[in-house]
Amino acid sequence: MPAKTLTPAQQAALERQQQIASLPVPMPWQQRLLDARSAHPDAYVFLGGGRYSGKSTAACLLVVEAILRHGGGAHFRGVIFRSELKGAEKLQQDLDAYLRVMFRQVRFSKMERRWTFAENGSLSIEQLGDQRAQDKIQGSDLTFALIDDAGLIDPALVRRITTNLRSNIPGVIPTLVVTANPGDRFSGPWSTLVRQAPAGGPFPFQSSDWAGQKWIVALSNVFDNTSLTTEKRDAYIQRLKADCFGNPVKERQQVFGDWTSTAGGFFDSIRMDVVRLPDAHWSSPDGAAWGSQLREVLHPSRLWISGDWGAAAPSSFGLYLQTPADMVVNGIRVGAHSLICLDEWHSARRAMSGEIEPDRGILTPTPLAAGHIREMTKRWGIEFSAIPPGQRILDAACFAQHGSIGGSIGDELRAAGAAFSAGPKGSRADGWALLAKLWHYANSPAPSIFVTGRCEYFWSTVFACQVSRTSPNDLDGPDHFLDQLRAVASITLGHRSGGAMRAGHRVY
Repeated sequence: MPAKTLTPAQQAALERQQQIASLPVPMPWQQRLLDARSAHPDAYVFLGGGRYSGKSTAACLLVVEAILRHGGGAHFRGVIFRSELKGAEKLQQDLDAYLRVMFRQVRFSKMERRWTFAENGSLSIEQLGDQRAQDKIQGSDLTFALIDDAGLIDPALVRRITTNLRSNIPGVIPTLVVTANPGDRFSGPWSTLVRQAPAGGPFPFQSSDWAGQKWIVALSNVFDNTSLTTEKRDAYIQRLKADCFGNPVKERQQVFGDWTSTAGGFFDSIRMDVVRLPDAHWSSPDGAAWGSQLREVLHPSRLWISGDWGAAAPSSFGLYLQTPADMVVNGIRVGAHSLICLDEWHSARRAMSGEIEPDRGILTPTPLAAGHIREMTKRWGIEFSAIPPGQRILDAACFAQHGSIGGSIGDELRAAGAAFSAGPKGSRADGWALLAKLWHYANSPAPSIFVTGRCEYFWSTVFACQVSRTSPNDLDGPDHFLDQLRAVASITLGHRSGGAMRAGHRVY
C-alpha cells in the first residue's frame, strides 16, 4: 500500500514535532522547578547551586515558559542581564537553539543581541556592570528579566532593575529569574534568600527581605546533572577541587552548591550556619530553643553593649552576653566565655520594600539614640545603668570634641542617660583576624562569637563585606556592626587569642 502523501502543512507540523522532540528532556530537578513555576506564575525564581548543575538550561526553559505564557511572544518584553557580555555567548547559543525550535517567527539580530517574536515581542541581552548600564534600562516596561550570574553583579543594581518589571496588560505577570553560584563576589546577599527557603523544595515562600515577594528557590549541584556519566562527573569534580587549592569551604560551594558560608565575602571560610543562633528573646517563637538556659545566666554583670556611631552612615549598637559556662542551643555548642549578640539597635534606612539599606543611615539625635539603646536593654528586663560602665563601650572617636554645645557625642549620650566608655582603637586588620579566628571555634568547647537571628542588621551586612581592593587584610563594605563587634571581642576574648588584641579602654 503506497505511503500517504503529506500536505505541506502536515509535513511542516511533523518536522516541528521532531524538532521539539530533539530538545533535551528536563532533568528531574528542572521538571520539579517547572511544575512549581507553572503552579505559581507570580513567583520570582532563584537558581542557585554548584558548577555544571544545569542552571543555565533551567534558565532557558524558564525563558521559553514565560514567552509561551505571554501569548507566544506577543506581549513579551524581556531582557537578559550579565555583568560582562562575553560571558553571555554560551547562554545565547543554548537559548537560540530552544527559541528557533519553539517559535517559528523568531528572528535574532547579532548586532543588537536581540530576538524578536510575533507582534513585536522581544528579548535582548544587556550588560549590567555598573550604574550607567542600569540607567539605560531605567523607565522601561519589562515583563521578564533574567539576571545571569548575579553573584558578579552589585545586588543594588538587581533591586533597581526589578522596578522596571511592570505591565498593564491583563493576564501578564512580570517575572524575575536569577542565577548565581555561591562563592562569587556578590553572592553573599543571596544567601539570605537561600536560608529563608523551605527545605526539600522547590516550594514557593514569601521573602521578608523582598517586601513579601513570593520566591521559588531551586538549588542544584553537579550530582543533579543526570546528563553526565559517572566518569565525566567525577573527572569534572576533580577539576573543581583542583581549582579550590584545598579550601574545603570553596569545595563545598563549587561541588555541592553550599550556601552556608559567607559565600564570597571577607569571611569566606567561615561556616555562618554554626554562628547563627535562634532569637533568644522569650517573646520570640524561637525562644523555646533556649529552654531555661538564658534566664539562668542573664545578669547585668555578664552583659556588654558595644556601639559604632554614624551620621550619614548607620549607627550600630549590640547587646552581648558573655556565657559563664558551656551551653548547647539547637544542637550548636557554645563554649564557656563565648560572646552572644542577643539584640541590636541600628539607624540604617529601610527601602520602600522594607529591606535594610546597609550603608545609608538616618540622622538620629543623640537623645533619641540614647532612648533606643536603653529600650534595647529593657526588652531583656535589664536597666541600662545596671550594666557596669566599663562594659558599655563606644568607638573612641565619639569622645573627641566636635564643636557642639554638648561637647562630644559621648558627652551628649551621657547627658541623655546612656553613658559609654571609649573602646580600644586597635588595628582593623588585627580585629578582622581575631573575628575570623573566633568564628572558626564556633560549635566547639573554645570561646567563640555567636549572633542571634534577631540581629537583622548584622545578617544584612556581614555577607556584603568584601575583601578590600587596596588591602587584602582589610574589608570594604558596610562594616558598622563589625566595627563594634571587633571592639567588644578584642576586650573580652582578645587576650584568649594570644594577648595582642587586649588594648584596654578608658572609662569616661
